[in-house]
Amino acid sequence: MESLDFQVIDNVLLRSYTTSVKWRERLWKSLGKWLIAFLIGVIMGLIVYCVKMSVENLTEIKFEVLNHFVKSGQTFSVFFLYLAINLGLALLGCLIVFAAGPVTSSSGIPEVKGYLNGVRVLRAFNARTLIGKITSLILAFSSNLALGPEGPMFHIGSMVGAALSQAKSKTIGFNLKSFWRYQNDRDKRDFISCGAAAGIAAAFGAPIGGVLFAMEEGSSFWSKQLSWRTFFQLHGVHVHGQPVPAGVPAADPRLWRAHVRAGTAVPLHLHRAAALRCHGGGGRPYRRSLLTLQH
Repeated sequence: MESLDFQVIDNVLLRSYTTSVKWRERLWKSLGKWLIAFLIGVIMGLIVYCVKMSVENLTEIKFEVLNHFVKSGQTFSVFFLYLAINLGLALLGCLIVFAAGPVTSSSGIPEVKGYLNGVRVLRAFNARTLIGKITSLILAFSSNLALGPEGPMFHIGSMVGAALSQAKSKTIGFNLKSFWRYQNDRDKRDFISCGAAAGIAAAFGAPIGGVLFAMEEGSSFWSKQLSWRTFFQLHGVHVHGQPVPAGVPAADPRLWRAHVRAGTAVPLHLHRAAALRCHGGGGRPYRRSLLTLQH
């Protein structure tokens, strides 16, 4: 295992460089950190939205196929078809994990916590791991496995933070040299902490919870500036992303009205979908949505 250089070594060269840097360059670097943090939040919000819509679409297609067999009278084979579809999605997710690497298989929280504490974990933040993590999460979630998005979103957010701050990748052979100011272990650690907080905030729909989780459980190095940048970036997550649904169909208002007008009971998965669309709440937003859908 290789350690990371988080500590600033005081020497003559560093002092001469610090005194020679103009205030404009310092201001530009500080503004660049705020801009990168906000972009991390926006991209994480978009990733969560894509994951959410992919899970909903796959689940809707799955239930449409099952409904077709139910209407045709083949009720006995519906269970086995449902089992086969879920097993196929889970198997496809496993194959993607085999192709992307062993780091993709776990939740990613131990790897991220190890890096934030000064241990370099190989292939924990490369492009192949990011793509494999997102794809396998969608397939595993759509297969109705007993899992949640919290750990993978924590890892995905960390990878997004590392990619945007460093602007380089050995996997695809890309290196934007204008980001040399942030291509060091200290700044990369801070942006990974920002991305981890964005991932938790996107998974739960809780911006403050994401900051607290990254501060208390993830990172061992924290500062006031990092706290403010993390709070600032979570506005992008809250605007663009929503909590990831646990593999349930969308709460279509037409389905609600059809059951209400017919006098039949509304299925449980529609109640779950409506609650998840209201950020997992069972309070006023959920009750207001029920009253809106019934009229």
